[in-house]
Amino acid sequence: MLTQGDEPLIRLLGDVSIVVNGEPVSAGTPKQACVLACLAWTPGTPVDTDTIIERVWDGDAPANPRNTLSPYVTRLRSLLSDTGATITGKSGTYTLNVADTDVDVHAMRTLAARARDVPAHHPDAISLRRKALRLWRGSPLSRVDCRWADAISVTLEPEHVSLWTDLFDAELAQGNHATILGELSQLHNRHPDNENLIGQYMVALYRCGRGVEALETFRRTDSRFRREFGIDASRRLAELQRRILADDPSLSDTAAAKTSTEPVPAQLPEPPPGFVGRSAELRAADDQVARGRRAVAFVGPGGMGKTSLALWWAHRVAADFADGQLFADLRGYSGEEPVPTSRILAGFLRALGHNDSDLPTGESELAGMYRTALAKKNVLIVLDNAAGPAQVRPLLPGDGNCLAVLTSRDDLRGLKVDHDVATIGVGELSTPDAVAILSAHVTAAPEARDQLERLAELCGHLPLAIRLAASRLPSGSAEELSALVTDLESGDRLATLSRPGETVGGLAATIESSYRRLDPAAREVFELLGAHPSGEADAAALANAVGRPVAQVNRSLRRLEAAHLAHRVESRWGVHDLVKEFAARAAGDVGDRLGRLYDWYAMGVLGADGHIYGPRPQLRVDTTVPPPEFDGAGEADAWVEPRVDVFLAAIDQAAARHRDQALRLVTGLWRYLWRRGMYDAWITAQHTVLDAFGEDADARVRCQLLMGLGNAYNCAGRHDKGAGHIRAAYDLAQDLDVEERAKTAGALGVLLSDCGSSREARSYLEQARDLYAKAAVPGRVAVSQYELGRLDYRDEVFADALDRFAEAVAVWESLAPGSVAIGLTSLGRTQARLGRLAEAATTLERAVAAARDLSHPSVESYALSILAIVLHRNGSTRAGWRRHREAIALTPRVTHADLRVEIHNFAGVFRAQAEQPEAAIEYHHVALALAEEADAGYEKARAHQGLADAYAARDDAEAAAHRRAAAAGFALAQTPPPSDLL
Repeated sequence: MLTQGDEPLIRLLGDVSIVVNGEPVSAGTPKQACVLACLAWTPGTPVDTDTIIERVWDGDAPANPRNTLSPYVTRLRSLLSDTGATITGKSGTYTLNVADTDVDVHAMRTLAARARDVPAHHPDAISLRRKALRLWRGSPLSRVDCRWADAISVTLEPEHVSLWTDLFDAELAQGNHATILGELSQLHNRHPDNENLIGQYMVALYRCGRGVEALETFRRTDSRFRREFGIDASRRLAELQRRILADDPSLSDTAAAKTSTEPVPAQLPEPPPGFVGRSAELRAADDQVARGRRAVAFVGPGGMGKTSLALWWAHRVAADFADGQLFADLRGYSGEEPVPTSRILAGFLRALGHNDSDLPTGESELAGMYRTALAKKNVLIVLDNAAGPAQVRPLLPGDGNCLAVLTSRDDLRGLKVDHDVATIGVGELSTPDAVAILSAHVTAAPEARDQLERLAELCGHLPLAIRLAASRLPSGSAEELSALVTDLESGDRLATLSRPGETVGGLAATIESSYRRLDPAAREVFELLGAHPSGEADAAALANAVGRPVAQVNRSLRRLEAAHLAHRVESRWGVHDLVKEFAARAAGDVGDRLGRLYDWYAMGVLGADGHIYGPRPQLRVDTTVPPPEFDGAGEADAWVEPRVDVFLAAIDQAAARHRDQALRLVTGLWRYLWRRGMYDAWITAQHTVLDAFGEDADARVRCQLLMGLGNAYNCAGRHDKGAGHIRAAYDLAQDLDVEERAKTAGALGVLLSDCGSSREARSYLEQARDLYAKAAVPGRVAVSQYELGRLDYRDEVFADALDRFAEAVAVWESLAPGSVAIGLTSLGRTQARLGRLAEAATTLERAVAAARDLSHPSVESYALSILAIVLHRNGSTRAGWRRHREAIALTPRVTHADLRVEIHNFAGVFRAQAEQPEAAIEYHHVALALAEEADAGYEKARAHQGLADAYAARDDAEAAAHRRAAAAGFALAQTPPPSDLL
């Protein structure tokens, strides 16, 4: 951190300034201050210069905004030079290199978050908030006059008010009503509609002996709300008015001694030591009570720390309940029989002062007496580990001022309607919170950060597992930590994460106690989720596997969801990885069911691939549950995208015992992997299936797999490996049918084209085209024509290239919509080279739309980068710039190495056209580095030629000559430098 004493380095809350040697220094002119604010708003994160320009000039930038922006950045760097902070620029972005807490707004938020994790009666609950509020020095980004600054100011004001109301809650909880009355009055006057402030002001007035003024505050508020908004004051304020009128003793100073002779139970166990995190859940519980809810339930799987969370929060709010606290462990999932409700009721009544002789015997009579005893009291009731709604209902108080806090692995949805219980889900810990718990047990915690994060990951971020892991670090040494991580990585995690010296109470026992409560149908589905190749499954796939209707399987999944043994992941179902390990162990041998599961997934991915590139009916197998149907290529692609990890895991898992299904899966998936640039995954999948079939595989299958593996290596830029596999497939195909020979000839032609061997490539591609025509496969004829068109374009035979691209697009529009976008892009580029700029722009706009429909950002960025050049050349300068910015914004999502190179070269061409040689040089240098990495000879020539043109525009004749010579050198590799970089 670079804070100056207690002061954050950068101030945004008030005038934008920098603290240098303990003194604030202005950030300069309003626009320069806005530049600093843009960078400081997301410290450590690159901010695109276009974004900065848009914010600083509100869309009305000068002609060359970067020329104006650069001096602002230079002056800011000078101001920061004595602070240790830096501003770095890279690839059209700037980054302010400071920590979040070096900026006052983020420091304020951090302090506020820490304060929310502290009980209201703790001194830090006040001191942390006071410290945060001192950072607020005035209206955020004052003197910065732009729409973005106004929006930031509007966004931060509610946070500022919320920080004050949280402070007042803590002050009131600690009996400081007189101290804060003046501050409350000022804030209430500034924010007269804020009901939190109104209620706090009324309580403070009442506690200061000014009850009449408190009631008058309510009367004025209610009257004004009716007059200005047409509504009454909230039920919460009306209830507060009623309690003031009744002189409710629970409103008195919480520090005052009770004078009642009735017993005041104090049954809450000690708060858990070392409690960390859960800010969102604690805040949610506070919000529910503030809305008037009288019962809050923390629900979630076993091992999530629900009891610790409930006790921590209960201790935070206990001071608000003058008549005491009741606590009971209901043992719903303890491995024993749940505690009878009548026994709990009897114990609570004794704690409230009733004698055994007064207690009735029946549960309903006990429940009635219990509700009567609580009717006029202000009691906190904590009901831990509930089995379900039936066990809990009699233990909930009736109307009144009591609050019930519940925990359960059941979702308790049955209580939401009849008792208005607010349920708060409790899930895994965040990595920082998990590491914080573990750090308390490790002596070298800062140095062991990576190991601690890995340990938290191996524990699935489950609080129980993390605490069990911590118990296995008695000395906390780095050696113990490393050994435990190794043990968990290589061994049985469930066995390792058990309580030392105990046979029960470990993680496996916790999950088993929920598993035992399932019916047989739910158990079967749960076990199959354990055997499922990845953590997320389709209900239809599970139904096909178990041979039951989807509706029945969905009922079982909802039962698992209610028990927090499974959870929804959009339209699918997932399980926590440690729960999955338990389920897999419980499943035993489910080989036949897995085979049917793979069948359903294979038919789904083949069907999706067929919608995009044309169907392959010869691979179809029957399934009990029909595979999904798609309305067009975009819908098919959207179905595949979230399931890619499932398909890859299924290929790996199926290869051993279900290799035919593995073959179908990789056949349906490879084009998606190619389209997304997932070359390593594609190579691994092809290798896995090829190895599964072995040397003795059917010749057609082996040919297909060798060719697929060669294509994957070639697309990854590993041409030598790709050539070996494709040539082996080509030789094998000579004894097979016409179509197999055509496929391998086409693959070999593409590989040779990518390697720059144009003449040899043309020979194989023409062979493939003729064989496909003989086999009557028009979609593949179009592919061969497209690849031949690429060679024609490279050789600058544009008329022939145009005809081939147009022919390919015409076929693909009806047979393979997934290829249309790239075909249109090449067609539009060729039209532009022929001088038909208006026609090219229309074609390229169609290409952009087609790529977007298919969610193909690589091709979309590629088409946009060419379209930008065409529009600019055709006189549409503003539209060209817009398309250029869109293309660059998409580059982080471009996964194809070859397209990434071309897009950067095109960006250089555009900047050169726009008379920005410096930017052109930067883009061409990036393109050259990428082309070197991909061994793309033609694009190396384009990059060198682009650099030559840019250096010439900068009057650097020597550098330009050097680059032209480098571009011409590629003619030796049959890759002549292009005459026009488009």
